[in-house]
Amino acid sequence: MGTDGEMYCNCMAQLLPRIALVQSIFDKRASTGHQQIDAEIVFLQFRKMLELIAFSSLIANKGVYSKDHASFATEWRATQMLK
Repeated sequence: MGTDGEMYCNCMAQLLPRIALVQSIFDKRASTGHQQIDAEIVFLQFRKMLELIAFSSLIANKGVYSKDHASFATEWRATQMLK
């Protein structure tokens, strides 16, 4: 699995292809041919990127977070995690 730092870096590395996809849609280098579906893909990627950032932050600060939130392993509400 790796250290907390390695897992954090792996999460951050997963952002790069998502950013590249969004950029390619903005630059009209990639498209489904349907503007609405392209927009949905972009917003899905934004959501996934925000989740990766939030989860990687939790990984990097697992010890601190787990002291305050004993049930962090089963936490799924983004608003709760970000608080």
